[in-house]
Amino acid sequence: MQCKQCTKCYKHTTPLFDPKSSSTYQPIVCESETCKAMATVATNCSATKKCEFLSIYGNGSVSTGIVSTETITLGERVLPNIVFGCSFTNDGVFQPTWGGIVGLGGGNCSLVSQVRKL
Repeated sequence: MQCKQCTKCYKHTTPLFDPKSSSTYQPIVCESETCKAMATVATNCSATKKCEFLSIYGNGSVSTGIVSTETITLGERVLPNIVFGCSFTNDGVFQPTWGGIVGLGGGNCSLVSQVRKL
């Protein structure tokens, strides 16, 4: 998901997600099990000890940012501590109406796996 303070964003028709305006947003730290378990994206430790990600998609598009958690609502369900990528740099083929890309794979941090656990 594109986040405010994005340094290289694709054109977006809706406001960017602003982590500073959320009371439930939390960046993941490098030493956490969540950062260590990120199997489908490359991770690195930032100078501020946050878990950075680099994701390269099948069409060659690239996103980088901070692995984070947030409370989201799907329908009537409120889902706390959902892991997602708060991206600050994006390059490639993205559409203005997209808020981001949803991970539907079988990894522990895919949206499907996270919702199944709740």
